[in-house]
Amino acid sequence: GDIYRIQVAGNTPQGTEVEFTVYAQSNEGNWEPFFSKIVGVAPQARPVWADHDTGCCVLSVTSYGGFGTTYPYGEGSGFKYSKLASYGSLYYGSMVCGNASNYIVDRFYGQPSSSINQDFVIIDTLTPIIPPIEADEEYIAFYGDSGHASPKGLKVRQWSFMLSQSGYDDFIIVCFDYYNQGTTALNNFYSGMMFDFDVNNYTSNIVRTNAARRFTYMLRSTSSQRPTVGIRLLEPTVAANLSAVDHALYVEPSSMMTEAVKDSLLKGLISTPNSNRTYNWSICVSAGPFNIPVGGVARAVYAIVGGNDTTIAKVHSDSAQAWWDHNIGVAEVKLPVVLDQFKFNVIPNPVSREINIHYNVGATRPATIELYDATGRLVNKVFEGDLHEKGIIKFQPLALTNGIYFLKILMPQETVIRKFIYLKN
Repeated sequence: GDIYRIQVAGNTPQGTEVEFTVYAQSNEGNWEPFFSKIVGVAPQARPVWADHDTGCCVLSVTSYGGFGTTYPYGEGSGFKYSKLASYGSLYYGSMVCGNASNYIVDRFYGQPSSSINQDFVIIDTLTPIIPPIEADEEYIAFYGDSGHASPKGLKVRQWSFMLSQSGYDDFIIVCFDYYNQGTTALNNFYSGMMFDFDVNNYTSNIVRTNAARRFTYMLRSTSSQRPTVGIRLLEPTVAANLSAVDHALYVEPSSMMTEAVKDSLLKGLISTPNSNRTYNWSICVSAGPFNIPVGGVARAVYAIVGGNDTTIAKVHSDSAQAWWDHNIGVAEVKLPVVLDQFKFNVIPNPVSREINIHYNVGATRPATIELYDATGRLVNKVFEGDLHEKGIIKFQPLALTNGIYFLKILMPQETVIRKFIYLKN
């Protein structure tokens, strides 16, 4: 066939996908084949893990409930305090949840304990929130329980935060919203964080609990407390369990990290608030029970905290509690009852002239829509008023340069971010 060349403007953003229809004619017939091409370098695939590192420490979060690394010795930076430390203080950790020994959903140690359970399946992988809604660095991910042998329609929104300002840069906050999209109520449901911290090494650690703070932490020894690392339950304000986990009993015997043991740890039936010797320990901090009706949601929030000694670590955990209470804990009392309840899409995308925002919010809702560039700078306020069930908002931007932009839709019960490419003809 004929040779043809495709050319684009020099200011077309790298990674733009351009769609083509070719009109081909020949004696044998006519065709209109469709194809697309990426301009320049294709965009990097969205990650399954990312680092929170804008503050004094670093923690890797993942898209399926694991923390520190994707699996033991997998990808990720672990947890370091400070982030310039030559070694980390977290071997591996996971969010663990459920309501019975036959329904524990996690990515923690399994059977044998050298294996990792893979009950969580990614629905929407990690996405950086740009610009951040509340903190200086935020990631959001969605995953569900479809990898479990008996899934119940559980969907989890994982929203994590880190700050850079002094006094609030020594922790990472992780918020879990548990949505019941199954057909039966999830009663007597518990949420927990099980972290296998190793401070300096794994053989000489001590675990202590401050019950008033709902804070369980680990240190190397009473004489050498640097660093001290731990987990604080921020919400709700009553803990189900604050415990050390003895590896000699529950991890090193390869058959002992059973679902029944995890269930008992979540519910506080196995509880050792303070370690009884210097040894290899993990930490369990849990909340519940929650009763989640069909279509309902429950929330649990944790802070992963570091400090140069136990006193400083406690103060840092207090700062995490104060920040959460004053910024999100009060502001988001009401939660959406359906995952991805509010639908917003920019069509077409890339945009060449007018921005068309298609929405479906189910009922009349007040909203503000703001336009940001890739640096996080507010460019325009696109809309402020009531959205009526579903429709299209048309906006004609002025003096936009080609590039990537973000729409931030703010509503009383939800904030939605949508990315689009502006490519002026």
